[in-house]
Amino acid sequence: MTEIDLRTIGDTIVLHIRKEGHSINAYLLATTLVSLADAAKEANERINPGYEIEVVVEALSDGSVKAVLRTLYRSLDNLFSKETLKTIILGVLSTYIYECALAPDKKVSVIVNSAEVIVEQENTKLIIPREVYEAEQKVKTSSRFQDKVGEAFDAMLKDPSITSLSLAADTSVDKESSPIPRNVMEFIAMPPKEGKEFQIVDEVADLQIIRAILEKSKRRWEFSWKGFRIPAPILDDKFYSDFISHQIVIAPGDKLRVNLRIYQRKDPITGIYVNDRYEIIQVLQHEAAKRYAQTELQ
Repeated sequence: MTEIDLRTIGDTIVLHIRKEGHSINAYLLATTLVSLADAAKEANERINPGYEIEVVVEALSDGSVKAVLRTLYRSLDNLFSKETLKTIILGVLSTYIYECALAPDKKVSVIVNSAEVIVEQENTKLIIPREVYEAEQKVKTSSRFQDKVGEAFDAMLKDPSITSLSLAADTSVDKESSPIPRNVMEFIAMPPKEGKEFQIVDEVADLQIIRAILEKSKRRWEFSWKGFRIPAPILDDKFYSDFISHQIVIAPGDKLRVNLRIYQRKDPITGIYVNDRYEIIQVLQHEAAKRYAQTELQ
């Protein structure tokens, strides 16, 4: 499986542009870098109100062209400047590019952990810091952000000698991420289309039992999760085997740590995915609520 780890990207990224020959059209390269800088600025406006960003090109090298981009942040000294600065803009940009490189017609699995998000599709795995992933989910709804990334890739495609591109946190060859081939670059350069109406997210969740179903079925239990009541069936056969054999004794108030599958649909007005229904794929741990025995009166 190809693993693309985006956790190391900070305020610097390196574009590794693979091509035939040893020269590159300066105008097309400049257009690419300016468009990526504009996309980064659009992302920054949404993530860091009160701060402005400058994207500078620190170095270029020949052969397989490497362009080193670095972000510089500056406070605008206004009301929003007191908010915490998030130096994750290039991580957001890289995440969006590699997400766009996934095949549009194949199933994507998203696993949300406390510190990171894993996006898998067949033989490709993206590992993304959770803060970066959540910020990218907001930024990618911006048509200007999408357009600027598309313009960057469109400029590169105007040079027929360019064969692929990858992103990395430094210039080391062994630190390059998996290259994005030219045919996939063509897809990223296309104008944004309407996204899919539904998606599936898998997340490790801690649920408190409100109502249990005392038989194996697809009837939905009720839980408290993040302050909300949610109904969900438990589809874990092993859990039911342990439950029926009394290895697990359930009572209201007990907690379950589970792999929770969340089915989401896109809101047609906001474009944001909202939770539609839930399933518990696996029960990882059972935690009994504290029981207090009644003291016998003398």
